[in-house]
Amino acid sequence: MPGGSAGIREVQRALHFSSPTLAQYHLEKLKELGLAKKESTEYVAIGEANVGVMKPFLRFGTVFVPRFVLYAVLFTILFFFFLSQLGEVTFYSVYGLLVTLIAAAILWYESARAMRERPTG
Repeated sequence: MPGGSAGIREVQRALHFSSPTLAQYHLEKLKELGLAKKESTEYVAIGEANVGVMKPFLRFGTVFVPRFVLYAVLFTILFFFFLSQLGEVTFYSVYGLLVTLIAAAILWYESARAMRERPTG
């Protein structure tokens, strides 16, 4: 469709959709977002989508979660593991606890910030 127009059937075949209705649904969504317009029976691209803003997110079904969440969970689990294995208090045990706690806190903060700033639409 770049530089030209395409009908519903062309889009269906090009994207290997199961039905023309599915292609029409997605074309209408693009039209609603202002990225395409309908001229008679064909759709024309009129804008450019910046999909790069979604790279820091993982998709689970219909939910988008920042990648930071996975790292935050990892460091949180690591912190509690270190805490549970704490025998005697030494410089290294305190250092390990502090590093994992600070890392987890920073990653949880960045996760919350990414969720607040994520694009909607």
